[in-house]
Amino acid sequence: MIELGAATPLDLLRTYRRRMIEEVSPNDQMVLPQDALDSATLPETDWCAQYFWVTEEALRVVAKAMLLGEQPEIRRILDLPCGHGRVLRGLRAAFPEAEITACDIDRDGVDFCARTFGALPVYGDPDPDRIELGDATFDLIYCGSLLTHLDAGPFRRFLAKMSRHLAEDGLLVFTTHGRWCLTFHRTIMPFIAPEPWQVIEDGFRATGFGYHDYAESPGYGVSLSSVAWVQQAIEADPSLTTIGLMEKGLGNFQDVFVCRKWPIDAPRGPLHPKRRPAIYQGETEMLGPPRPARGPRVSVGLSPELQRQPAAAAPAAPTPAVESPRPLLQRLAGKILGRS
Repeated sequence: MIELGAATPLDLLRTYRRRMIEEVSPNDQMVLPQDALDSATLPETDWCAQYFWVTEEALRVVAKAMLLGEQPEIRRILDLPCGHGRVLRGLRAAFPEAEITACDIDRDGVDFCARTFGALPVYGDPDPDRIELGDATFDLIYCGSLLTHLDAGPFRRFLAKMSRHLAEDGLLVFTTHGRWCLTFHRTIMPFIAPEPWQVIEDGFRATGFGYHDYAESPGYGVSLSSVAWVQQAIEADPSLTTIGLMEKGLGNFQDVFVCRKWPIDAPRGPLHPKRRPAIYQGETEMLGPPRPARGPRVSVGLSPELQRQPAAAAPAAPTPAVESPRPLLQRLAGKILGRS
């Protein structure tokens, strides 16, 4: 718990930059798409500003999550997927003493993060159950721009995988494409060709979730998910409690969900005593389970005289009736009135 008056996670936003390593891999795919997107309006050198702006936006999300979860300290972090460290470099700068695990299907990216930022390397897999994390648990799992590319089944399986490796009271921060992305596709930049996009939009409007593969990448594409659909997926795991939702919370673009490893049904705090107050308790809670019915008591081993029932007592004599004083008063009143 964060003490009142203590330093807060927001302080890390003032200090991380001077420690951050700015080396960018020549193979980092996050550089090229942003450069191409902004080439019509920004100078070529501004890709760098936008790249590191995303780094800081992710740290802002993490700091807010720590405030919501009242988590003052982060010791173990999983960045999934880490890419070539666009976010991980910020996590390393903000949490210099933390043990950070870098996981991605792009092995070159994992190797770069291990070599450059001192992360523990774990190679990813399209099947989350084949990702070798052992019995490791993490205080923070950051999952940016992964579930945004998965169909409903893999979406749920990756969510379950991350939950299993979340430490008690740990924070899971993940992003999705929400309703804003309908407008983004139409007015800023299309995610995908018109025909598959129509499939995605139809699914989103009908069920709260839509998906279609990229033409060149079966099993990997674009998903749209409503807040209600994502929350339903979270609720399938009773060990998670949703503590935060920020629509367009990452870079004014992707929705952000913050979950805590805190079973929703677990009693905690003074409002949840181990024993409920009596006024809320049922008869069984107050008195215990009902006792088995018993037959009439029978003396065992006593003489017949002691077992014999006592004789019934004689009825009491009736109490003599007492004349009510009212008739006497009436006779006296009549005599007095007759004399007059």
